[in-house]
Amino acid sequence: MTLSDVRNIALEAAWRLSLIVLPWQIRFFTEALIDGKPWEQGRLSLYASMLLMVAVIALEGSVLRDRRFWRVAGMLLALTIPSLFLV
Repeated sequence: MTLSDVRNIALEAAWRLSLIVLPWQIRFFTEALIDGKPWEQGRLSLYASMLLMVAVIALEGSVLRDRRFWRVAGMLLALTIPSLFLV
């Protein structure tokens, strides 16, 4: 079994697992408080399904070499950053 075979098996397992985990939305977050009370909008959250989706993109590899992917990612980042400061 070569490294390429292992990578292909991991890719197949990762994208299937990411679809299965998607509805459950396991969330890791940091607590945000205002006057000692929880503040939902201030929490930084990371969903487990997001991590699996990033793993699928990283295992695919060809997506990361595509210039269109980086253009779209850059445009989304350019739109997201100002919206964080407008809240």
